[in-house]
Amino acid sequence: AKMKSLLKHGETCPTKHTGGCNVCKRIYTLLQIHARQCKDPKCPVPKCLAFRQRFRQLALQQRAMDDRRRQQMNIQYRTAHT
Repeated sequence: AKMKSLLKHGETCPTKHTGGCNVCKRIYTLLQIHARQCKDPKCPVPKCLAFRQRFRQLALQQRAMDDRRRQQMNIQYRTAHT
C-alpha cells in the first residue's frame, strides 16, 4: 500500500526527481535498484523494462568505448615495438 501511494505520487508530482523532489528521487532509486536485479520479461513494476533497456544500452556503449581504447593501445604498442 505504501509503495503504491509512492508510485501514485511519482505520476502526479509536478517537480519530479530531476526537479529535486526527495520522494521522487527515492522512488527513482528504488526502481533502478529493482531493475538492475530483475530478470522477469513481463515484470509489472513501472518503468522496469525501460530501465533495463537503458542499462543494456549503456553497457554496450561502454563496451564499444573499451574496445576502441584497446585497439588504439594495441596500435601504439605495435608501432613502438617494431
